[in-house]
Amino acid sequence: MNDEARGTENEPESGKTMNAGKGRLPLLILGAIAMAVVLAGPFAGSWLPASFGPGAAFAQNTTCPVMPGTEIDPAFFVDHEGERIYFCCDRCVTKFRANPDIYLATMAAEADAAARAKEQEGAFPRIVRFLGKLHPMTVHFPIAFLLTALLCEAFVLMADLRALRPITRFLLFAAALTALLAAPLGWAAAWKQGFGAALETPLFRHRWLGVAASVATVLAFLTREWFERRGSALGGRLWLPLLVLAAILVAVGSFYGGILVRGPGHLAF
Repeated sequence: MNDEARGTENEPESGKTMNAGKGRLPLLILGAIAMAVVLAGPFAGSWLPASFGPGAAFAQNTTCPVMPGTEIDPAFFVDHEGERIYFCCDRCVTKFRANPDIYLATMAAEADAAARAKEQEGAFPRIVRFLGKLHPMTVHFPIAFLLTALLCEAFVLMADLRALRPITRFLLFAAALTALLAAPLGWAAAWKQGFGAALETPLFRHRWLGVAASVATVLAFLTREWFERRGSALGGRLWLPLLVLAAILVAVGSFYGGILVRGPGHLAF
């Protein structure tokens, strides 16, 4: 009788432990999402267009405002009223600082001429350019989903929280789906934008790193689905390394994205 009574007394305590574990589960999920937002923050900030800055009047220039038609050298620039303006040489920097109003007027006239030329374009180029404007918004969804899926899986492996597995599966599906959307929009964003010779290498690397990250994310999702539906443990050995690889590719690709928008010194401390 005493043993039965003790067993009856232990059951509520074990139930309380299980309930406590379930109660901590939402907190762990929120913590994983918060960590993903923190990690994705630098990537998001690097993609904010320069024209969003305080007092900005012009987008990043690809030709020197002092020597029109001459391509810029990213090593020479001036931060003027919240806008970073690039030049071809140190001499042009000195001339701009001596009388910036003249060269700002030149930049404004060139911007107006470019705007008029765009208005005369056909429908297809304008549609592609509009779709490209959606890239800075859509690109952050696969980044956030990807990093959160990675963090959730880390909780599964380190804390044996298998209840997070369905969440990881959904996040991985969302990351793959949004990556397939963000990558083409990124190519549309760079279409006929005239980044200049100095930014050709960062643009090339950013584009293909983005494609590689998208492919790795999609392969991670498909690999997990394929092996889990067949009850094979081999899938965990394949899809998780692919997920880690995708996260690394995203980090490096975002660095080059920051160069395209803010210049080579965009992460200077």
